[in-house]
Amino acid sequence: MPDVSSIFDAFRRLPEWLQRGWLVWWLAGFVLLFLTVRLAESAPEPVTVTITPEARGRITHPLSGAWVPREVLVRGSLEVPVGEHAYIAVRDGDRLWPKGARLGVSRGAWEAEIVERSDPSDGMFSVVLFVVNETGRARLDAWLAQGHTTVTGPGLRRVELAGFRELDQVSVQLIPGTPQLRG
Repeated sequence: MPDVSSIFDAFRRLPEWLQRGWLVWWLAGFVLLFLTVRLAESAPEPVTVTITPEARGRITHPLSGAWVPREVLVRGSLEVPVGEHAYIAVRDGDRLWPKGARLGVSRGAWEAEIVERSDPSDGMFSVVLFVVNETGRARLDAWLAQGHTTVTGPGLRRVELAGFRELDQVSVQLIPGTPQLRG
C-alpha cells in the first residue's frame, strides 16, 4: 500500500499547470459522465420494423390454353401470410365466381376441384387464384353461404372484396360437346 506522503510527493512533482488544472479536469470528466447518462436515458426507444411477407401463389394445373372438362382439378403452389386468405374463382369480365371455401395449404401446395356450370359462348373461361384480407374473407364466406357459385348468379366485383389481390390466372377452354351441368 503506497504511503499517503508519497502520493503528495508525486503530485508536487507534476508540472504547475497540471497541479492547478486537476480540479477542472475532474469536473470536466464528471460533467461528461453526467451528460452521457442523461442522453442515454432520453434516447428514443429503438424502432421495431415488422416486415409482413407478401402472399405468393401460382396455378400449376391446368396450364393456360388447356382443354378441360366441366369438373376440373386445379393445383398450385401458395404461401399466404397470417391475415390473408386464398381462394380460386372463375372470372368473366370484371366479375368473379369463387369456387368454394378458402384454400388449404399443405407444404406450400394446394388443390381444389371446381365445377363450371356456365356455358361461355366461346367455351373459354379464366381460373383466378387470389387473396383477400379478413374483411374480404367474411364477405366471400357470406356470399358462398348463399349458394352463389354459378355464373347465372350474381358474381362479385373485385372492389367488393377488401384486400383483393390476384396472384395468378389461367385461361382454359371447355372440351367441345361437354354437356352443361345442372344444379
